[in-house]
Amino acid sequence: MRIRSHLRTTALVVLGALVIGTPAACGDSEEDRFSAAADKARTSSTAAPERPVGPGTGEPSDRPAGTARPGSTAFPGDTTSTTVATVPAPEALLAAIDAFRTELGTTKAVELTVHFPVGSGPYASLSYQLPDQPTAVDRRDWRDGRVGEASPVKLTGSDDIAARVWDLDSVDWNAIAAAVPRATGLVEAQVGGPLEGSTGVTHLIAADGAPFFDGTVIRVYVDGGTRHTGGYVALRPDGGVARVVA
Repeated sequence: MRIRSHLRTTALVVLGALVIGTPAACGDSEEDRFSAAADKARTSSTAAPERPVGPGTGEPSDRPAGTARPGSTAFPGDTTSTTVATVPAPEALLAAIDAFRTELGTTKAVELTVHFPVGSGPYASLSYQLPDQPTAVDRRDWRDGRVGEASPVKLTGSDDIAARVWDLDSVDWNAIAAAVPRATGLVEAQVGGPLEGSTGVTHLIAADGAPFFDGTVIRVYVDGGTRHTGGYVALRPDGGVARVVA
């Protein structure tokens, strides 16, 4: 009996040692499983699949193959730049006049303004007397080769429309267009030197010249560049130079 009791005691001691040593091993195994599961969750939920770059396509790896190649339609989110050819001032002026004539016919003008911006398309506006309402003036704009809808011009009580109107066809627009490119040189001669950084002719305004000029005058304005203050050339309806101001 003592032998059996001794054997049972020995077995219990051995089993106890095994049980005491087991938690650490089980704990390490459980921790490893949680760590592995967490790592798997992180990588499977956030890691984006790689997109290989096709050989010779020039496409970034974050774009689907076959899109946004150089020279093709831009990929969504890309920024593109568009270069707009500058229309020469004489051509722009004649195009605006032709468009207004076509749209309005014979016109009693109050003021015509034509702008020649660098790097973008020219635009113009014409205010004119309404044939059936001599005291009323409308304005129409020309842009992108088209004349827009009419809008009324707000007048004051001192506006003498009858004294300010002039016939659009009374001006030799071909002669004016030929004179426009010479305006920069005339202003430079007036200031006594080149206008450094000047963009040249910026715009022109045709209107009644009172009180400084008799009749209609077309002022062609020149950018001053680094001088800041430019000048203008006042042209008569036949294209002749009335005055250079700078």
